Amino acid sequence: MSQLLKKLERMSGAKMSAIVMSGRPVVSTFNAEQQRLLELSKTTCEQLLTDSEQLHIVTVEDEETASFDEVHMQVNSDYVFGLRLNQRALFISIADSRSDLLKTQKTLRSARRVLNKFVDSVVAQRKNS
Repeated sequence: MSQLLKKLERMSGAKMSAIVMSGRPVVSTFNAEQQRLLELSKTTCEQLLTDSEQLHIVTVEDEETASFDEVHMQVNSDYVFGLRLNQRALFISIADSRSDLLKTQKTLRSARRVLNKFVDSVVAQRKNS
C-alpha cells in the first residue's frame, strides 16, 4: 500500500501521506523525523473534523453525492490536507505550500474510493485475525 501512497503523492504533488485508523497509522510514507508532524496533523484533523461534525459544517459533496469531510491548513511552509475516509479512517497528506494546491486537492479527492477499499481490507483482515 505504501507504493500506492507514493504514486498518489507523485500525481498530486504531495510530499508524504498516511492512512490512520484507531489513532494509529496503518500505512505511511512519513519517515522517522516526520512522525511528530504526522502526530500533530492527525490530532488537529481529528479534532477539527469532530468539531465540524457537531457544528454541521465543512461537508462537501462529491460527484456521486456521497459526503466527506476535509481539513485544509498551512503549517509553516507545509500544507496539510486531511480527509475523513469513513468513520474508521483518516487520510493525511502533506504538500509544500508552493505546490499546486488545487491539483493536490482534486487528485487526493479522486483517490478516495481506492483508499476506502484499502481501509475495508484492513478491517476485514483484523476481523479474521
